[in-house]
Amino acid sequence: MQNESTFFATLVEEQYAVQNIQLRSLSPYNFDWRGIYHVELGDHVSWVLRAFRQDKGENWLVKPAAMLLFLKELKHPAPRVVRTHSGEVVGVVNGWWTFMTTFIEGTLADSSIRSLRALAGRTAELHMLDLDRAASTTPPIQASWKHPQQAVPECLQLLDQLRDQVPSELQPFYDEVSATLERMQQASLPVTLIHGDCCPGNAVQTPDGDIVLIDWDGAGYGPPVLDIGSLLLTCHFDQPQFPLITPDPSLIAAVVEGYCQQRLLSQAELEILVDAVRFNSAFHFARNLQSILQDNWRENLGLQKLRIRYDVAEEIAVIARRRCEQLL
Repeated sequence: MQNESTFFATLVEEQYAVQNIQLRSLSPYNFDWRGIYHVELGDHVSWVLRAFRQDKGENWLVKPAAMLLFLKELKHPAPRVVRTHSGEVVGVVNGWWTFMTTFIEGTLADSSIRSLRALAGRTAELHMLDLDRAASTTPPIQASWKHPQQAVPECLQLLDQLRDQVPSELQPFYDEVSATLERMQQASLPVTLIHGDCCPGNAVQTPDGDIVLIDWDGAGYGPPVLDIGSLLLTCHFDQPQFPLITPDPSLIAAVVEGYCQQRLLSQAELEILVDAVRFNSAFHFARNLQSILQDNWRENLGLQKLRIRYDVAEEIAVIARRRCEQLL
């Protein structure tokens, strides 16, 4: 492929009828089949481009597109979809899918008490939106790729395919991950609209002090406790000793209190909260196990981080559940 910046700049200019744009990659990873870019148009106007090569899989961009169109309809704070010059939500050009949204100006949210309360409250507002109305919107909102009914069968299949290759030392963790995934799949949980990757790093504090979630790639419908589990864990990622994590009751309380001001967790959600905090770690372990086993797994930093996060989840969830019950 020609110079990457030139290629995508030309693609944007052709698809979105703009000129003289500036591109800056927003991805920490280099792929030849997908990209995410900050698009500067001048006059303080910015967009975010997601591009995905068509021969690398199905058009998953329709999922965040449907969610963001619905959120605009309800005037819920979120990036807005920018259509192509021909009015398409997801563009098709030269073997690529393109999806453009507005860029939310501001600074990334942090793990301060104030920021976490606001982010948790915003997440609860999302979870309280009308799911029936969302189901009948056009294009239809689909299941989040983190929805256990969709994600877990794939994860369990990946784990089962590698069962005989798992070293005996890693077997106990393998079994724990499998059990977590199975419990999440079997649990009878409320279903709402969810973000799918709820964390301070995916939220922006705007100049007027509002909190807006960004990066809706994993959005759709699913158990809202997954968003809460993710936020309870990731609010600890700013700790100086990270990737080591020490549960911080004040951060956990900020998340719980901010959320429960809008929506209380059900008994079923409280009972599954440990596994909800563990879920992302289990999900990523299953999806990355093959590459983990191809290396020296004892020295694999990614695996070490997953195990740290998985192991600390129970203590985080216990503290969070206790605070939830105090608020009932």
